[in-house]
Amino acid sequence: MKSIMKPAALMLALILVLSLLGACGSQTAPSVSDAASVQASDVSAAENAESPAAEEPAAEASAAELPAEASEVEEVPELELGEVTYPLDAEGATLTYWLPWMPALSMLYTTYLDHPAYAAAEEATGVSVDYISCSQESAATEFNLMVASGTTYDILSGAAGYYNGGVAAGINDDVLLDLTDLLPEYVPDYYREFVTNPNWVKFATTDDGTIGAIYCFNAVELGLSSGNFIRQDWLDELGLEAPVTIDDYHDVLTAFKENYHISDPYVMNANLTSPLSYAFGTASFDVDNASSLAFFLEDRKVQSVFTSPKYRDYIGTLAAWFQEGLIGSDFFNRASDPMNSANTSIILGGQAGIWNTVMNNLVDYPKQATDPGFACAALPDALPSDGSLLTFYSSDPGSAGNASIGASSENWELALKWINFWSTEEGLLLARYGVEGVSYTMENGEPVYTDVIYNNPDGFIFQLARIMYCAASVPTFGDPRIVRDNVYSDEVIACTAVWESAYGSSDSYISSSVTMTTDESERFYGMYTDIGTYAQTELMRFVVGENSMDNWDEFVSHVESMGIEDCTAIYQDAYDRYEAR
Repeated sequence: MKSIMKPAALMLALILVLSLLGACGSQTAPSVSDAASVQASDVSAAENAESPAAEEPAAEASAAELPAEASEVEEVPELELGEVTYPLDAEGATLTYWLPWMPALSMLYTTYLDHPAYAAAEEATGVSVDYISCSQESAATEFNLMVASGTTYDILSGAAGYYNGGVAAGINDDVLLDLTDLLPEYVPDYYREFVTNPNWVKFATTDDGTIGAIYCFNAVELGLSSGNFIRQDWLDELGLEAPVTIDDYHDVLTAFKENYHISDPYVMNANLTSPLSYAFGTASFDVDNASSLAFFLEDRKVQSVFTSPKYRDYIGTLAAWFQEGLIGSDFFNRASDPMNSANTSIILGGQAGIWNTVMNNLVDYPKQATDPGFACAALPDALPSDGSLLTFYSSDPGSAGNASIGASSENWELALKWINFWSTEEGLLLARYGVEGVSYTMENGEPVYTDVIYNNPDGFIFQLARIMYCAASVPTFGDPRIVRDNVYSDEVIACTAVWESAYGSSDSYISSSVTMTTDESERFYGMYTDIGTYAQTELMRFVVGENSMDNWDEFVSHVESMGIEDCTAIYQDAYDRYEAR
């Protein structure tokens, strides 16, 4: 094999890439009994696995001054890469892979090895894999309990998000293996693609220049797959135009309330997070999670929402809308998930005017609604009163998880080569299409799904059939075009352009890849979690009228006394390091 690239060589390769870049300008329920709720959650997970990060919206390429799409990259300079051929010489070794279990798989399988794609991978790679699983819901807790007990495995799924303190802390604590110098030699097929995209490199690299996880990046980015919908039939009946600004939203919601006497003109999230905040130039705070980061950028400076006058205006607007009946009187008693049955029943029962959901519900909801005249249309997020575009475009690349190597693994070399398989042509086919002759055939040199996927005998919808026959939980490059082109009509796909038309830049967005040092994290959360716990109660009291907005300054003074300014300064330092990567 060729020699491993040292850090200096790796950084040189990245600099060459960056310099080159700088120079160039209804889904219906399957007919499997008692499985609807499990299937819905897993289908959502699978779709998220091949779509951009959804916490903050991404803007379309035609919006003003947005970054080039990930696919718009130049050829990378020839790199010194290792060569890995399959099957591997495993010499009887068995890899251990800690991989949370997708609940829907239980309808056909008992373990991952029962799954045809994972079984086929064992034959193709020549490597036996022992999968250790827990529920997805308890994965973060189980992971940290596992680490605390001193137990670890060769491959760890999701460690970059689960480990307290992040990847850098995991490497420093000898829990995660430093992969910086190992990727070119042992994971060359992955690295060859990875290094061509500066957004991927920046996202995966820690502040101290190390890489501790292999991320499942999207090969292409397709934009938003969820956003606002509005009752188009009501707009037409009232002779109204679709609202554009936050003031327009208010007027249309008021008209819906007065004319249709509905309970939830605007379906508000129970955790008080909403893109409505962007119209005021601020992020929002998740009152369901005391540790939820609630910061945004203003002139490249980190701002806390708790002390921002902009956030006060947002909360004040929610309070006013609540009093006017534009937000449901019991919204805080419902789940924050817009796809929760309680929220869905309000929409389908004709009690909602504007709500947030996934794109395929453009055609699904009219089929399920009690009102035969029900019609909805995609609606951009509300703009500020002056009509300027929103500045919360997400600059993060689409990623659906990650895999790390346990620092104590004796099989780390074999584990990395096994992971590399999923970036080869054969591995990509297994991940995206499954086993040839079972879930796909080759026609004119292209893979085409069989009826196991298109017309599944067990009644599984397309997305769920792919989970059942394709390897959806391995570290590979996702291709969201597969779901888009096979599931969504042109009418549904067009929702993306509508939603993204509201966004003009990422000037206010803070990347989720901004990380703190272990010391910073301890100091930060030592103060911030208490602040968040206090805010959880107080913010909701403002919105529902139990506390007057006249007392907002007292709220600000209290969070300042608890250390919010120190928290902001710590986060600023972390952000500055991220920008300097």
